[in-house]
Amino acid sequence: MTADQLSDGWDQSRDPQLPFDVQPGDVIFQSPAAVVDPAGFVDSADVTVDDLQKFMSVFGNAPGVLAEPGLPGADALLVLEVQDGAGVDGTDGTDSAEPGRDSAESSVDGATIIAVQLGLMSSEAAANHMPALADRLTKPKVFFIGGNQEPVVLAVGLLDSDRLELDATPTPAPTRFGKRGQFLLISTAESAPSVDEQVAEVVGHVDPSMLRGLRLFHSYVRLEVEDLRTWVETGLVGVQAATAEDVFTDRPAETWRQLMKKRPFPDNLFVTWASHPERN
Repeated sequence: MTADQLSDGWDQSRDPQLPFDVQPGDVIFQSPAAVVDPAGFVDSADVTVDDLQKFMSVFGNAPGVLAEPGLPGADALLVLEVQDGAGVDGTDGTDSAEPGRDSAESSVDGATIIAVQLGLMSSEAAANHMPALADRLTKPKVFFIGGNQEPVVLAVGLLDSDRLELDATPTPAPTRFGKRGQFLLISTAESAPSVDEQVAEVVGHVDPSMLRGLRLFHSYVRLEVEDLRTWVETGLVGVQAATAEDVFTDRPAETWRQLMKKRPFPDNLFVTWASHPERN
C-alpha cells in the first residue's frame, strides 16, 4: 500500500453515511476500564472471544497491556483512512449493491479502517535505511511498528496547521487528514517527489518549515468499522481526534497517558497510571 492508495482526502466533517462516527486523524485507544482491571472488565463486559481475538490482531496484545520497549501491544491506533467497502488497493470490494438495497445502505457494509499502531518503537535507526529523511524525522528517529500487514513504510508528517489556517489558499489534498488537516501522508517510494515537494503540493508553495514533524511506520493494521463500533459499545475502546502530541511525542511509551490528559473526569486521573501498579 502506498500514500496514493489512501485517497479519501482531508475533510473536517463527519460522514453521516458511515456506520460509526470515525474519520482519518482519529485515535482509537484502550479504555481506562480495560487497562485498570483487564480480567475483571472482560468478565463483566459483553465482550466475546471473537471480539478479543480481533482486538488482539490489531493492538498486538490482550486488552490492558500498554506499550513497553521490546514487547508487543499498542496503546492506541491512528486512523489513516476509512475505506467505504473498498479494498486496500483502492478498488471496490463489491461489484454492485445487493438487490432491494439502496446504494447508501450497501456502501457502508464492510467499511474498513486503515490505521497504524502508536507507542511501539523498533530498535532500527531510520537513517540506516532512509538517510534522506533522517534530518526531517521527529525524535526518536527510529522506525515505529505500525502493524502486521504488508511490509511497507508509511510516513506521517505534521503540518504547521496554524499557519495553514492563515494562508489564503490552503489546498485540500488526498493525503492530508486530521481534524485541522494537520497530518499528511507522505510517500516514501523511490520514485516519489521529495518531502519538500510533497509538502509544497499541499500548502501551495515551497517552505520546508511548514513540516513540523515526520514519523516512519513499518506496516499498518486493518479493522472493520462494525467491529470498532462493537468495541466502543462494550467499553473496550474509545475514539477521539488525535493531536500532534499523540502521534509525535518524544516519549512513545507515554502515549496512553498523553491521551488521558484530554479525557473528561475521571479518565483524566489516569495520566499517572503505572504500567505495573502491583509492583508499587
